[in-house]
Amino acid sequence: MKRNAHRIQSALAAALIVAGFFALPLTLSGCDSGTMAVGKSVIDRVLPSDWRTMWAATPQPDAFTGCYDDASGQGANYVYDVCAADGNGRTKTITIISFGSKASGEGYLQLDVKGGSGVHYHAVEADEVPDKALAAIEASGADA
Repeated sequence: MKRNAHRIQSALAAALIVAGFFALPLTLSGCDSGTMAVGKSVIDRVLPSDWRTMWAATPQPDAFTGCYDDASGQGANYVYDVCAADGNGRTKTITIISFGSKASGEGYLQLDVKGGSGVHYHAVEADEVPDKALAAIEASGADA
């Protein structure tokens, strides 16, 4: 009985997440199609997947793949797809959102990744990036 109740709750939660994902672009307007990244980020946060630490070159300011109005309506949030690498040099494209301003294009970022989203990130110096990750980032052609 408990197993069936858990399955029903899980199915209901999944249905609500999917519905929200498709409804989100209708509720957020902005400078273009960046709202899908918000839905992806929300889904990545609630679905069961491991958190990982990865590193990436800070994206160039105009390399954003989408943007949308910020909550105040006075500015914009910018969506970037970055080539990130873990400490073993394995790479993956990760979506990050720069809230309120474009990325600087300088230095590196340490990312807390869940799914394909950089949920939290902060600037780090090159000597704080593991050697294998740095080599993979440089091999990807990403600027820093």
